[in-house]
Amino acid sequence: GFRIKEEVSFNRLEEEEKKLIKKMAYFDYYLRKAYERLDVSELANYSYELAKTFTEFYTKLPILKAEERVRSQRLLLTQLFERVMEECLYLLNIDVVEEM
Repeated sequence: GFRIKEEVSFNRLEEEEKKLIKKMAYFDYYLRKAYERLDVSELANYSYELAKTFTEFYTKLPILKAEERVRSQRLLLTQLFERVMEECLYLLNIDVVEEM
């Protein structure tokens, strides 16, 4: 699981943060849809859209240079994204690259 030293509050979110949270929340929906339709492309398309949403978040919002409260919040979102994306890639039988 995730361990956070300080309490993270999600009271004031930027639009990109909201979009990322919403997109990650749909993981179970697309997984179930892919299973029911026996169509792995549902999960592949979701993974692609999730990656695009994360790229918008990462490009538009500073993470490490943000104030501590915001930095903790954004680092947590980044960790959650990583976890969801790793699960998607695993289910798609795609190896995860640790470093480039």
